[in-house]
Amino acid sequence: MADYLGQHIGIGDLPTIYVPPLIHMWESHKDPLSRQLLPLMESIASIVATVGPQFQPWALRVFDKCVSTIENCTLVLATAVSAYDELRAED
Repeated sequence: MADYLGQHIGIGDLPTIYVPPLIHMWESHKDPLSRQLLPLMESIASIVATVGPQFQPWALRVFDKCVSTIENCTLVLATAVSAYDELRAED
C-alpha cells in the first residue's frame, strides 16, 4: 500500500488511522517469532520509509519491539546451537 500510494499516506492525520491497528496486531500476536508476522513487519517498514517523520509518534514503540524480537531470535538461535553442540558432544 505504502509503496503504491507514496507520500499521500502521510498526509494530515491519516497515519493515526491505520498505524495504531497495525502496531496493535503486532503487539498482540501470541508468538513474537512467528513467520506470520513477516508481512506485517514488511508493511510497517514500508510505511515508515514512505511516511518518514510522520511516523515519529510510534517510532520508539516500534523500535523497542524490533529490538525485543531480535533479542528473542538471538536467544533461540543460541539455545539451539548450544543444544546441538551438547548432542554432538554426547556422540
